[in-house]
Amino acid sequence: MGDRYKQLIKNKEDKINQLNQKVLHYHSELTKYKRELSRLSRKYNSKTEPERGMDQGTAFSELEKKVSPVLSYFSSAVFLEKETEFDRTIDIIGHFTFQNLTDRSIRDPVICLRVKPVSKVFIGGKVTSHNNINDKISELKEEWVYIQKEWVKERGEHWLKPLHLKELKPMEKGRFKNFNISMELTEEFSHYLVEGFFYSRNHQAGIPAVNSISIYI
Repeated sequence: MGDRYKQLIKNKEDKINQLNQKVLHYHSELTKYKRELSRLSRKYNSKTEPERGMDQGTAFSELEKKVSPVLSYFSSAVFLEKETEFDRTIDIIGHFTFQNLTDRSIRDPVICLRVKPVSKVFIGGKVTSHNNINDKISELKEEWVYIQKEWVKERGEHWLKPLHLKELKPMEKGRFKNFNISMELTEEFSHYLVEGFFYSRNHQAGIPAVNSISIYI
């Protein structure tokens, strides 16, 4: 196995380790803020009624600023470069996971996977051709639909809505499973990137994933 392939494997292992560390960090932070919430709740309950009204909004506002409401991340496997007479490609398979870290349901989840360079990175997966996104889909069957398909070629943005998941309950996870990515390698580009973002009815500004899929050649 050549040095280049060994380096690609090492990069993959490093990214997996980094992801695991970030997930552990977020779980640790969540536990810490739950304890803080419990402390504030006890303090709040010990006050008189007028004092409660003044303190409640400030306390919860500060907590919301510190804790991301949704944790999302990629887990993936990279298949090393293959070369044919006509092109060179790298193939990737994986999942994009998102978890509700709040104590309230999050309605109408949407994810966006943004690729660069636009013309050389292609994403496939369980995406339906249904035009009516209100079709009833069994919750046991995973199915996604594009909601801005024209932006794939224009911006490299894959906006996907789950037909099987209308809301994300507290601490519940959702996944875009078994997506596949193909990267066409050319001398024109040395960096290939896939970024993830989570959106919902109440999070329209978008929440970025804690990691990305990044390939250097």
